[in-house]
Amino acid sequence: MKKLVPFLILVSYFVSSQEVISEEIKKLKIPIAIIGGNADLQVSEEDANLLHQAKLGSLLILIEKMTHVLKIVENLPENQKSYLEPDFPISIKRINQISEFIKENE
Repeated sequence: MKKLVPFLILVSYFVSSQEVISEEIKKLKIPIAIIGGNADLQVSEEDANLLHQAKLGSLLILIEKMTHVLKIVENLPENQKSYLEPDFPISIKRINQISEFIKENE
């Protein structure tokens, strides 16, 4: 059985201060993928980029039209519906990139 190397995938964070989370992410000694979407209403692309800059060697994945709940949407009304309705597609690109990240860090 393969021994798995620890990994962390950051989809979102619940810290009010960007400085605090940036300092905490610097302390981690494990592979890190920071995943965001340009349709995310809660965590901006700028936030994802700041996290990426705070942790040298991290992988930044930004997915076109992906929301905070990892669904693909075309507009704001769909974005809001995606939180409650399960029928919105999950980003296949996201799934593939997460899978590759895990495989590379096993």
